[in-house]
Amino acid sequence: MNISKKQKRANKRALAFFEKVEPFSTYFSFPYTVVELCAGNGNVGKLFSEKAEVVFVDQRKVRGLDRVVSTMDQPTIFIQDIRDYELPDKSAVVAVHACGYLTDIIIEKSVINRSPLAVIPCCYPTKSWSYDLKSPPDPRLLNYPKREDYIDTVRTRFLIERGYDVTVTTIDKKITPMNTILIGIPN
Repeated sequence: MNISKKQKRANKRALAFFEKVEPFSTYFSFPYTVVELCAGNGNVGKLFSEKAEVVFVDQRKVRGLDRVVSTMDQPTIFIQDIRDYELPDKSAVVAVHACGYLTDIIIEKSVINRSPLAVIPCCYPTKSWSYDLKSPPDPRLLNYPKREDYIDTVRTRFLIERGYDVTVTTIDKKITPMNTILIGIPN
């Protein structure tokens, strides 16, 4: 099978994400479900499929999803707005390049469900989500290397205030320029 350059990049990005996030799967001592929100072609979820049941959720089905999941045992696919999707109990949430406020919706859904999450934000909004924070970070953007860093600091603070241990890490910028990974584990 001939793989396009775009598919190779997507596979490389998924693998780099998985390598950073997979060690956190030790949080679970029981069977669990990995929910890939903003699933796209499903490359990330497929990597988790050897350890957990995987559910793919996106508002539209992209061409590559069928190809990726065709080798998996009965994956579950929901084509719907992620705002309407209810996370199952005992689930972990992953998302790569969740655009704009979708990252914030994913964070809030995960907190409500007490689910661990790992997300690479993308297409940052011009304003940060309206989180109810007891101790918001300093909003002066000059304190941050990039505006995106402030938005991720707000997201991180929300998770911490909601009882999560948070790790912020990155994958190689050569793989993707939007390379920050926010990982939150309920404590």
